[in-house]
Amino acid sequence: IAATGSGTSQESAQDAYATSAPVEFRPQVERATLHLRRPNLRQLYQAIADAYGIRLLYDRELEDPAIVSNFNIEDATLREALDAAESISATFVAPLDERTGIVAADTVAKRGEYERQVLATFRADAQTTPQQLTEISTALRTLLDLRRVTQDTRFNSITVRGLTRQ
Repeated sequence: IAATGSGTSQESAQDAYATSAPVEFRPQVERATLHLRRPNLRQLYQAIADAYGIRLLYDRELEDPAIVSNFNIEDATLREALDAAESISATFVAPLDERTGIVAADTVAKRGEYERQVLATFRADAQTTPQQLTEISTALRTLLDLRRVTQDTRFNSITVRGLTRQ
């Protein structure tokens, strides 16, 4: 099975109508150290944004819960700092572009609203039977916990859509 639209350097940029590539932050510094005494939510995320040279926006429904501990992190990457902040504040940060993210409550609804989804189509070779295509689809649903898996026996392909997870 081969993924379509994987993009080679020989393909023209005009051939792509859309991309489902995940967005990752590109901080201005690779590592930073933060020591904050009982910050509120916005102070915590603002300190992270300032340290790494990114911009964070806030979901309009996000409450500003009190954080009951200090926040100390040494020589951490942006992802490590965000993971630590997310774990103590019941929030998550979804990248909007390489320098901007949005902070939201860590709920199923908000993750569905802000996390990027990827779409991929896999084409099977001509010898793959409809039964094998069904078995592959079932395996993808089960092993990767994908809910949106469709198969097209006319084109011998499987299309999957799911949330990106970091």
